[in-house]
Amino acid sequence: MKTWELLGAQFAFYGLLFGTLVALFRLQYDRPFWRSLGWVATPLPVYSMMTYGVGLAMTVLLLGSLIRTPRTENPLTALLKDPTSLILVAIFGTIVAPVCEELMFRGFLQPLLVRSLGAPAGILATAAALRPPAFSGVRQLLASRPADFALRRRLRLDAARHRVHQGSGRDALFL
Repeated sequence: MKTWELLGAQFAFYGLLFGTLVALFRLQYDRPFWRSLGWVATPLPVYSMMTYGVGLAMTVLLLGSLIRTPRTENPLTALLKDPTSLILVAIFGTIVAPVCEELMFRGFLQPLLVRSLGAPAGILATAAALRPPAFSGVRQLLASRPADFALRRRLRLDAARHRVHQGSGRDALFL
């Protein structure tokens, strides 16, 4: 499948999901969409968030080169072969998908679960729903083959880099 087909399907899914939420908030509750999801403007200027993001990306690249992270072929690198695909995946992966995920999980699901289960259980349930896909591959890899010290260190850094990347971009948008 081509990159634009995959991203188009994902974009259509997000459109259907948020279209349903808009209809639900408007028709069922007569509430505005953005305010219902808790959207607030950030007090940080856009240029400072961009500067922090570039600084974080450079730090992660530096750390990755210091530990000599191997370049391996995987489905994501196959999507990044041509410049158009690279730009599409970069925009979708750093802007569209994180914003949609945060709106869905933190804006819709977490308040619903906190109201239903209480604050601690609701927050933990939201975290459990949001985070497992990111780390299931690391757990499977560690469980499926003997892992020496270097492999474990690399995987820990990959997981930490993923957490930093996922958390920082999203958190910067919603501060």
